[in-house]
Amino acid sequence: MVAFAHNYRPANRVCLKCDKKFDSQGPGNRICRKCHKLNARYTGHCEAWLQSQRGVKRRNGEVIVCN
Repeated sequence: MVAFAHNYRPANRVCLKCDKKFDSQGPGNRICRKCHKLNARYTGHCEAWLQSQRGVKRRNGEVIVCN
């Protein structure tokens, strides 16, 4: 079992989405505020709308058909 210290300090980290550095508030904060806001915009939209915004999903080059 791994024990984590509860004295987290803000650290300068790289965002997992945009690869830019930002001031993280702790070990669970790996996405910058700008990207977090962008992710929140897409919450609640249907899959068809998301596909129209980002393109179709593919696996090994084949289009995944969502029913």
